[in-house]
Amino acid sequence: MQLLGPIPEREFPEFHNLMRLKIARCLAPGECSESAIAAHSVQKSRYIKPLAENGHVLSVKLDATPREGLSIDMRSVGVNQATTFTGLCATHDDAIFAPIEKRDIDFTSPEQLFLLAYRCALSELHEQMESASRVQGAYSSRVRRGFDSGNEPSYAGMQATHRIVLAYEAYQYKCTLDAMLESRRFKAVRHQVLRVPTTIATVAGNAVYSVDDVDVGDSWLRMHLNVLPVSQRETVVVFSYLREASKKALRHLAPVLSTRDAGSRAKLSQFIVDGCGNTVFRPSFVHGWSAAKRTAVLEYFHDSVWAPQLDREVGDLGVFALDA
Repeated sequence: MQLLGPIPEREFPEFHNLMRLKIARCLAPGECSESAIAAHSVQKSRYIKPLAENGHVLSVKLDATPREGLSIDMRSVGVNQATTFTGLCATHDDAIFAPIEKRDIDFTSPEQLFLLAYRCALSELHEQMESASRVQGAYSSRVRRGFDSGNEPSYAGMQATHRIVLAYEAYQYKCTLDAMLESRRFKAVRHQVLRVPTTIATVAGNAVYSVDDVDVGDSWLRMHLNVLPVSQRETVVVFSYLREASKKALRHLAPVLSTRDAGSRAKLSQFIVDGCGNTVFRPSFVHGWSAAKRTAVLEYFHDSVWAPQLDREVGDLGVFALDA
């Protein structure tokens, strides 16, 4: 699906370089000088490989060429690259997440559920840092070329500032979770665990998303989301949130918690597409969608980047293979 028309040849190389900008830094608590690795935000062997066909899954990706401009589509990605982010060194990745990497997940364990949520926060902070760097780079380029003065307010400058603020707020939130991790206050994060019976595993992913119109203290409601196919016959969806935000979080989740009928499963799919940009799919499942559904899902992914769309009435966004 095309998002933006042709990009001038003279501008495309710089745009392409900014799109490919990567930050490699260990974001574990404290200062760490070790090199960051491509860590999986969703465990590869347990949750990504069961979706793979010929060693690949599908993910929603942006692409750009000078002639076609910017587009969004479902693209094939190898299981070794799926859901990776360069935000942890090998030592901290192993030390922090061993309880969920080396043992089966017990969805009643406060520690394991906390670690699932914490890894979401690290991945989200890394994404916010890269986004801020890209937008700041684009603004600096405009100043160099004389499109913006650099000394007066401009739309590009405000966008860069906004992205930096979002990255800083994600960092502050991560620091709150760091303190809980270091003091082992795992129950400071609460969870809602939903089990979805499936005919085959189709989707995995995780994210932290904000509910911008719901205030919590001097910030807003943040929800962690993990979508984990624990077998071909069952996918577990975990929503996590800070204990002090419990009432507001449960009100936000009411459409998917109140019942377990087909309507609530459809709404759950909408929550996943809305909030979980770091998502991978079984290729044959997506290839079986109609053209109308594929377009609807991509349009929804795009629209929800700018603002939550959960109040929207939508068609079929189903991400699960359900019994008829």
